[in-house]
Amino acid sequence: MKVLYLVDTKEYVESNCFQQQLLRAFRYCHDLTILPIAPISLLKLRWLRIDLLAHDVVVSVLRQRTLDRLLPRLYEMIGGHPIAVYDQDPWEAYIDGSATKGFYSRLNDTLNAQACITSAWWVERLRRDGIRAHFIRMGMEPRSCDVGPNLSDRPIPVGFRGHVHPHRKVVLDSMAASGLEVSIGSGRLDYPQYLDYLQQVQVFTHDESAPWICDGEEVSRSTGMWVKDIETAARGTFVLRNWHPEAASYDLESLPTMLFYRDPAEAKDLSLGLAKFDPGELRQMQHRAVDNIRSRQDWAQAAHTIANTVVLPT
Repeated sequence: MKVLYLVDTKEYVESNCFQQQLLRAFRYCHDLTILPIAPISLLKLRWLRIDLLAHDVVVSVLRQRTLDRLLPRLYEMIGGHPIAVYDQDPWEAYIDGSATKGFYSRLNDTLNAQACITSAWWVERLRRDGIRAHFIRMGMEPRSCDVGPNLSDRPIPVGFRGHVHPHRKVVLDSMAASGLEVSIGSGRLDYPQYLDYLQQVQVFTHDESAPWICDGEEVSRSTGMWVKDIETAARGTFVLRNWHPEAASYDLESLPTMLFYRDPAEAKDLSLGLAKFDPGELRQMQHRAVDNIRSRQDWAQAAHTIANTVVLPT
């Protein structure tokens, strides 16, 4: 299939940890023409070189704020031509105070678009609002699925690396109060360095239970934010995080290295509970989780579904 692929910049999609995996899947599965949007001053010239009708489908992987600003210009370019819009942060269009709040209504009014969303919960929310939407599961490329060292050879018992947002600090403080010491990494890592870091950690913890406020109502962050767990488990690392029904959309309970708590006070016992297993059992659990994720081929599935979504029934 010949795909016109709209990107912010080639540099962005080739360096972003998830966009680069999707791009490689598209390149493997389809005949790809990449159209960078930035700098906007060159877009008209670039467009003159594009034969829209020579492409089977238009796919946007633009950041939501970029696409929102570009909607009138994009309508001038493609009119009513079908377009598939990939979005891994759909909640930004609903969060009160967000710069792109209401984006999907504007998208629906302007383009003949199908939204490809990385959260099953948010797909249903968009559909209730009259937006054509399909669920796309993020994952981990097979080449990055690696069981790594035994747990006993990893120097960090329980770790976290990322932004310690206020909602995460509350949970980390609660874990500390219960006696669970969490090593919080500092300093910026590029993606290969981050993947290496994960294999220094026995148990990686993060919590997404705090709500966003959307139209004045609380919506749990755990309606999204699941790919971090896939990414972590794919490195042979155990994951300690809050439970939410949306874990089922990523089939996380099939991974033996997932440790779910309903209350942060349970986290210490879950972590210490790994000591009940002998090293051989723990190693088997690591292998089963990594093999499971490797076999899913989530990004290849995503590239196939996104490219075909404009002809899927709604």
